Amino acid sequence: MKKKIGFIDYYIDEWHSNNYPRMISEGAYKDKFEVALAWEEITPEGKRPLDAWCREMGIGKAESIEQVVEECDCIVVLSPNNSERHEARGALPLKSGKPVYIDKPFAPSLKVAKRLFAKADKYGTPLMSSSALRFGSHLDNALKEIGTEQVKFASERGGGMSFKVYCIHQLEIIAMTMGMGAKRIMQCGNGSWELMTIDYGDGRRAAANWEYNSQ
Repeated sequence: MKKKIGFIDYYIDEWHSNNYPRMISEGAYKDKFEVALAWEEITPEGKRPLDAWCREMGIGKAESIEQVVEECDCIVVLSPNNSERHEARGALPLKSGKPVYIDKPFAPSLKVAKRLFAKADKYGTPLMSSSALRFGSHLDNALKEIGTEQVKFASERGGGMSFKVYCIHQLEIIAMTMGMGAKRIMQCGNGSWELMTIDYGDGRRAAANWEYNSQ
């Protein structure tokens, strides 16, 4: 029997919730997991309401977060464009002891991020958050080619509608390539583009380039 995944979202008609079910159903673990239930907090104007979304996606409609947590084996807290909702919407899942994934960006501040992990630790709940690019085959192949050689410089380029929402994609790849332990960060830009320079303090550096686009 497949494990049931439950979606909790600020509003359900967004890119991640619209595409994750297909990715899961076509992925390597398609015989082990399925998206079974979904719940949303609000329906913004111009977005599909939960009823219509569930009907079109072939996914069950949950009446509450409690139902998602009770009936599902693992929980995905989405809201990728509104990380300020993660703490409130993740409160009950983090008490469940069931695996929880909170979408990127994980939290609006370091203080909130620490509270989320502290709550997960308190209740023994497995918790993770990540850019999907961290697990991409392109990065995996590059890391295999690099092997044990220390990377002296890495530069990543990307884009999106918001630097704070999308820069995680560049930073995750840099972290996987260069490792942890950065000492200094400098950021500059004008809203249409951003450049973050990362100094590891030992001669190694990285750069994250981001350009605004509306897609």
